[in-house]
Amino acid sequence: MPKKSGNFVPAGERLFHSAFYRSVSASGLVSDSDLNAVAQFLTARKTGTAGSFDTIRYDISAAQPLSRAAVQHLPKLRKNFVRTAGVRMLLSDSAAGADEPLKAGENCSPDDLLLAEELIRQGYINRWQSEQLLEGRVKFTLGRYRIFDSVGRGGYGFVFLGRESAEKPFTAIKVLPISMATPQLSQRFLREIALQKGLLHPNLVRFIESGQDGSVQYMVHEFADGGDLRTLLRRESFLPVPAAAAVAAQAARGLGYLHKNGIVHRDIKPANILLSGSGTAKLIDFGLAVPMTASAEDGKRETAGGDRIAGTVDYMAPDQLRHPSCPVPAWDIYSLGCTLYQMLTGTVPFPDGDPQEKFRLRLQSEPKDVRLFNQRVPFDIADLLKSVLSGKPGSRAVSAEEMANRLDAWVPPDGFLRDLDFGTSVN
Repeated sequence: MPKKSGNFVPAGERLFHSAFYRSVSASGLVSDSDLNAVAQFLTARKTGTAGSFDTIRYDISAAQPLSRAAVQHLPKLRKNFVRTAGVRMLLSDSAAGADEPLKAGENCSPDDLLLAEELIRQGYINRWQSEQLLEGRVKFTLGRYRIFDSVGRGGYGFVFLGRESAEKPFTAIKVLPISMATPQLSQRFLREIALQKGLLHPNLVRFIESGQDGSVQYMVHEFADGGDLRTLLRRESFLPVPAAAAVAAQAARGLGYLHKNGIVHRDIKPANILLSGSGTAKLIDFGLAVPMTASAEDGKRETAGGDRIAGTVDYMAPDQLRHPSCPVPAWDIYSLGCTLYQMLTGTVPFPDGDPQEKFRLRLQSEPKDVRLFNQRVPFDIADLLKSVLSGKPGSRAVSAEEMANRLDAWVPPDGFLRDLDFGTSVN
């Protein structure tokens, strides 16, 4: 074997000296023996010394690559997780992004990419982990939790998939990155943690614990394996009446529990309704939630720093726009009505125009009757939507519990419809 001189590394040894090899070894995601075996296998193929049996086995497995959903026994995630500035969100359905090249830093070599792709193909790491490693990131823990994936982004933080040990279930870990930890956002994050600690309801995502790893704050809650409602609507456009009624009724019961505990969520929308494979809808993201008892004071505190109107325009009640510092349960009822309207029609009540135009329409007019878009919607549900989407809070005299009870008549006995894929359960 030729001796190395200076910076020269023989072709047969380059994989063992690549930056990616060193990152994988430092991360602990792959044992050194397995990493060496993969590198030796690739080196043998590159130098033409691989045995015929290994070559045949490689070609067969390459024709049927491992499903990303099976990598490290990860639960099935959804396709819509987008890439955002500085953070790569995994498209982890088995077919999603399969033909996309790996994203790598400027200093990555062909050997880095070759080893990364092979470790993914053999199931040692997943796409998100490989891209983090290619950028030189080797830490995949938060406190005592191992991080496996990036699964979304909240209003002011990132959400990762992790678990404490192989015997424990997967969890969702919401993180406030150092780069975003302004005093205002840190205070909001801590308030969200404090609020969730006292909540326990089957239609609210269950809080597990919170912690700090260095300068990074995080909170841990249960992982709902069916993705969120926004993802489902992007795939299905709109839902059958029984499925829409089931999701809305369960979300309404979660809201009813919040309201009884004196809390207004302020940001009910499809992205904040998680679905489990067992057919349960759960509300998430309490970053904008505030207590009703201190509404005016808390509302003014929220507006300090320019965040005067908190929420998402397409789902906000007119009175939430007029009086943003005085939260009431009717806001959440209206937002859930917008969500149900979208589930039944594929569109929000006021879809056109920029945010300013949407504000104006919402303040000056009523939404079109839902049956103009979908004549399969029962008159009872159309009347319910007309009530909860009224521009006048006094005419919106429907509590969350009453909304759930009225929708129950259209919910199938087994909850969600079986012909819709809401995800798979995690063991």
